[in-house]
Amino acid sequence: PKPASEPAKAKDVPAGAVALVKPHAEWDYLAGRDAPKDWATVPFVPEASAGWKSGPAGFGYGDDDDVTVLKDMQNRYTTVYVRTEFELEPGEKERITDLGLVISYDDAFIAYLNGHEVLRVGVEKGSGASAKGIESHNAKGYEYFSLKDALKYLTDDDNIIAIEGHNVRASSSDFSLDPYVVAVKQSTPAE
Repeated sequence: PKPASEPAKAKDVPAGAVALVKPHAEWDYLAGRDAPKDWATVPFVPEASAGWKSGPAGFGYGDDDDVTVLKDMQNRYTTVYVRTEFELEPGEKERITDLGLVISYDDAFIAYLNGHEVLRVGVEKGSGASAKGIESHNAKGYEYFSLKDALKYLTDDDNIIAIEGHNVRASSSDFSLDPYVVAVKQSTPAE
């Protein structure tokens, strides 16, 4: 079955959360190559000549729940890099009380906000091609991870959320990386 246009919310998503990056939004992605060191930063430009493409989330193969199917991944590579931008109006970041990553994943990932690592799940050490200790995890639908400690990295204007997804081995029967980003904001006082 293909994904619904509006995915089911993870049960732990806070009430009142709004999407900063909508489900199945366009992301730039790099598959089958290693990303350069600065790939998760705001100034980095993902160039087609360097292998970057764009497509809607979820990325993967093998389990019929992916929107952007990586047909060549199995038996060839184990890491996929995705990144997208979201904007905050001046003063908006001060009103955000919680930031969250909602993600369906198989097997592991590392998330970055504006170039800073903010979450590591199932990757023991290293990153990119040097990542070690990848743990197996079958996608069970969307899971919520609070990024409250990452609020300090938000900026007015452009922000980049970047995620490197890891498969436990190249011969794995499937891979999934299907993220979106939510925020809880303080309500503004009525004027």
